[in-house]
Amino acid sequence: MTVALIQKPYYTCKESLIIDIKKCLNPDNVVINHLLDRSYSHIDDKKVFSNAFKLLHGYHQTPNETLDASFNQIVDEPLTAEKIIEIINNNQLLTPYVVDSLKRCHALHDIQTIISQCLDLENDINDKTIRNQFEDLIDNLTTRILLTITIESMSYESQRFLANFIKRNDLPIPFTYYAWNPVVEELNYKINFNCLIEPLCLTSDRLYLQIGSDRCAGLGKTSLLPFIFNDKRKESLFTDGDNKYRNSCIDILFGKTKHSSYTIFDVHGTIDEKNTSLIKAIQAYTALQVIYVTEDDLPDPSSNNSKNDFLNTVMNYSSYSSSIPTIVVIFSSDFDKEDKTQELISRFQNYYANKHVSNMYWSVSSMSTTMKGLSEPKRRRHIERLKSQFSQILEEIESKTTTTATHSQFRSCFSIQELYLNLKNKKNTEVKRIHVKFEIENRLEELFKSSTDRTENLKIMTPTSYYRSEMDTIKKKKLSNIMNDSTTIENLDRRLKQFEIEKKSKAGYTPYSLFMIELLNNLTYIDLLITDFYLEKWRLKYVPGIKEEKEKIKSEKNLQKKKLIEQQKLIDHENESTAASNKNINEKLFNDLKMLREEDERLKDQLVEIDKKLANVDLTIGLFCDELFELYDYFHDNQPVELEKAQEDFVKVAKSIANLVNKGFAIHMLRARPLICQSRLMKMALEHLYVKKSCQLVILTVVGEQSSAKSSLLNSTFGCNFRVSAGRCTIGMYL
Repeated sequence: MTVALIQKPYYTCKESLIIDIKKCLNPDNVVINHLLDRSYSHIDDKKVFSNAFKLLHGYHQTPNETLDASFNQIVDEPLTAEKIIEIINNNQLLTPYVVDSLKRCHALHDIQTIISQCLDLENDINDKTIRNQFEDLIDNLTTRILLTITIESMSYESQRFLANFIKRNDLPIPFTYYAWNPVVEELNYKINFNCLIEPLCLTSDRLYLQIGSDRCAGLGKTSLLPFIFNDKRKESLFTDGDNKYRNSCIDILFGKTKHSSYTIFDVHGTIDEKNTSLIKAIQAYTALQVIYVTEDDLPDPSSNNSKNDFLNTVMNYSSYSSSIPTIVVIFSSDFDKEDKTQELISRFQNYYANKHVSNMYWSVSSMSTTMKGLSEPKRRRHIERLKSQFSQILEEIESKTTTTATHSQFRSCFSIQELYLNLKNKKNTEVKRIHVKFEIENRLEELFKSSTDRTENLKIMTPTSYYRSEMDTIKKKKLSNIMNDSTTIENLDRRLKQFEIEKKSKAGYTPYSLFMIELLNNLTYIDLLITDFYLEKWRLKYVPGIKEEKEKIKSEKNLQKKKLIEQQKLIDHENESTAASNKNINEKLFNDLKMLREEDERLKDQLVEIDKKLANVDLTIGLFCDELFELYDYFHDNQPVELEKAQEDFVKVAKSIANLVNKGFAIHMLRARPLICQSRLMKMALEHLYVKKSCQLVILTVVGEQSSAKSSLLNSTFGCNFRVSAGRCTIGMYL
């Protein structure tokens, strides 16, 4: 049974802040180190922990901005236990194999399986110290520690890029973690905003915060996530290994409920001086929080001492805390006795009735240790009860918050970073929610505010490509109509001349091409990601409706095709019959066939128009790069003086596009309608692609229909690095 207190509206956010991305990416702001003194008691076997980091090179000395080469390597030698021993003995990196596993969406299961086999070969390890501790090291090398070691082995740019691969594998992203610092030979507790930036620089997710009292450590908070978010699997959670290695740490997960998408901040273990300010900053933007307590966390009603009142403390971190929809989960050993659990909930409700908290929902859960000891039927009953309990609560919460216009929506990890740094540096002790915005968003809104699916987007935004495409289409029609009457040719010539006149006046720089040059040459990669996110949201306003219309017409055309075949068969059969009897075929059969063909042509023309509609709203970074390819050639052939002025900018554009290819953005090699390949600027970009001299360049090709998982196939089979963009209106060939 669950009971909710009175619903109050969220505090609205009145302040806005334009985020300075370069300041946020400053090494001192993006990674915060807490050096743990030698008396830190939670991790007593530091040698095992430090050796894991030393062994797998979990330390990167400088936060330089170079992308790790492993992101663009295809690992063609399979990882074996013998190979791991060789890596250890030769002081090599395991990072390429970790990245390869993530690129193939193996979620490191393959690596963990092979690591477990290495114990049989420990005598082959050359270093005696490592050999003596190897078994302990392997036993403690969880997936989370393996990921944190990989993160620590990389540059800051690579750390940001790695986060998306972790997310793609449905693994939690370590946001805060313990790392070994070999310089001072001590453990660090790290808060690493690099791990949030790529997936959360801009988001429409709601923020979900999960925290618990000290007494709840090890009782199974994380294990309950699959009962709250149906798309989470227990294999996707970090619950293995000794929980002391993740005590006070925070992981980021992504989950969905019936109505909403959430970014989940899962706080392991205890809240202490290392993470309190960070949790306050996260809570300020939280749309839903779950707080775990035990019966022992309920204060004595006769005592006025609220110092050890965990629930009351958390609900008073800020002026926002008490109004956030909150599910309080009480761990109880009497979960299967509903009368006792209801009595326990009542005791908590009575105690907190006058504590000025609202939007609070009460529930009870069994402990993970209790669940493990249950028989299978009892365990299933517990699971179904937990699922039902959380489902009812979420349904009630979301039905209210979706109708509340002022509900707090998490927008960017930079808002948390900005607030946390203020609290950490004591610039402001008050937790104050800030509405963040990016300068690039203002630019994008100005550029695209008048654009819809009804405006001639290609003509306005990419005129050089548009007119070349239209003129090539007419030339192609002229060739196919060479035997037709002169009137058709004259009309085509007239249209071609008109386009030539228009192209002279409209081809060249537009505000959109100038913006793209600035974005590629002068702004940050985060600005580019925000642009990509903005354009995706813009497309989603129109593409689904147009695609639905297209599918409807395709179904009609398939039905029409069947009717045509049937009609043709009927005529063929009549031909055979009349030939034998010297009779004429019924003229109506031919008229019906003619009408069916006309209808088929009409549907075919409709599909062509639908494809034009799709192309007109398919605004992507790739489309604007295609315009730059076309623009360079246009200046080269028609305005050489203009090209000379802009040559330096175009050289930088070529280098930037090559760098984007390394991050999974594809160059549109065969593009436009009709398809073309030539481009001088594209050639310059290809020349800047980094290929190791010692490596062999391998060409892999996949061909298939749109949204047929071509990129996913290359990624999973060969460990390629294509960004997956299902539903895009792609045509041609990409590199």
